[in-house]
Amino acid sequence: MKRLVDRIIIHCTATREDVNYTLENCNRDHQAAFKRDCQYHVFIRRDGTMHYANDFNVVTWHTGGINNRQGIGICYEGGIRAKGNPSNPKDAIDTRTPQQKEAILRAINEAIAWAGGTIKSIKGHRDTSPDKNGNGTIESSEWIKMCPCFDAIPEYKNLL
Repeated sequence: MKRLVDRIIIHCTATREDVNYTLENCNRDHQAAFKRDCQYHVFIRRDGTMHYANDFNVVTWHTGGINNRQGIGICYEGGIRAKGNPSNPKDAIDTRTPQQKEAILRAINEAIAWAGGTIKSIKGHRDTSPDKNGNGTIESSEWIKMCPCFDAIPEYKNLL
């Protein structure tokens, strides 16, 4: 039976644009954190290579709660400026290459097609942060992380 999926969450690896971060690195880091291999459904390298780390029907641990149960996680390599520090919000930038942008669009469209019309939102991991002031908008001061280092909601709103 196919699981209900109604959201796509875009992630970045929060790694420097001058450092390679492979699927094997993701597997290693997620094994350490979650005792499981890469918890994204699609992992995209700088050259646009797409790795299907998990079937869309598999619930993974890429965000939390309902976002895991009802979401598909797509992650691209990068998000931090060259020689930057992942702990410094000022070093978080949009490092997506043209090849990554194309591959992210392809992965989103594949997920939308797989879900069969149930996708209602495409957002960044940061957009899943709690709305601490209760105004209905997740503002930058409320983000628990910068991921994916660009504003995914307006970028992909026309895909739905």
